[in-house]
Amino acid sequence: MANHTFITGQFVRIGQRLANASDRVLAWIIDILVMFGLAQLFSSIFMIFHFSSGGGFDWLVYVLSAVLILYPFLSEWLFNGRTVGKMALGIRVVGSDGSMPSVGSLFFRWVFFLIEGFTGFGLVVILLTRNNQRFGDIAGSTYVVKTRKPYYAPSYKLNNFPADYRPYFPQVAQLSQAQVNLIGQVYYLTGSDAEQIRVNLCQKICNYLKLNVSGMTPHQFLSQVNYDFTYLTVREG
Repeated sequence: MANHTFITGQFVRIGQRLANASDRVLAWIIDILVMFGLAQLFSSIFMIFHFSSGGGFDWLVYVLSAVLILYPFLSEWLFNGRTVGKMALGIRVVGSDGSMPSVGSLFFRWVFFLIEGFTGFGLVVILLTRNNQRFGDIAGSTYVVKTRKPYYAPSYKLNNFPADYRPYFPQVAQLSQAQVNLIGQVYYLTGSDAEQIRVNLCQKICNYLKLNVSGMTPHQFLSQVNYDFTYLTVREG
């Protein structure tokens, strides 16, 4: 199984498993079934409105059809890089730094998907590219990864850091490797409550290390903690 090392906004290197072609094909088959089910549901909704009103709801066909066509894009946007098929296979779309892709990146994926997905050409490209990417991924700078916990790239050396670097949070030296590994897992956590979990963890870290942090998002803070801890570990090692 292929791996890829992502470099976060604070230059922390975190590795993740790339989804293989079979995972992506199975996810797409599930999504086709979901879209077929939605088509049946939308058809029933239209018929109910159409006959109950004696006509006049033809515009609803265009609205429901647009939602159906946009299903891959809307799902990945609303569900943190996942469709129903991706959820079932334990995979998701991430950006070039391993975090949630931008709306623009997801839109590029969807535009190319209209050709690659329905013709099967995307599978050929996935099989031929190093990082299991189709053209939509390349255009949107996205990757499809396993949602299992990330691992930390082990090849750190002191010269990977700026020569004059000074840790932003030197207090992180009090943390253990296990605690930092947990921070990395929470950084990439997905789900509706993921952001609140990150907020809670940031508060616990601040209380534990007696930090007063302002102007950083939870992602930025956790990434900086990882970066500083790695720097201090490599310097002491």
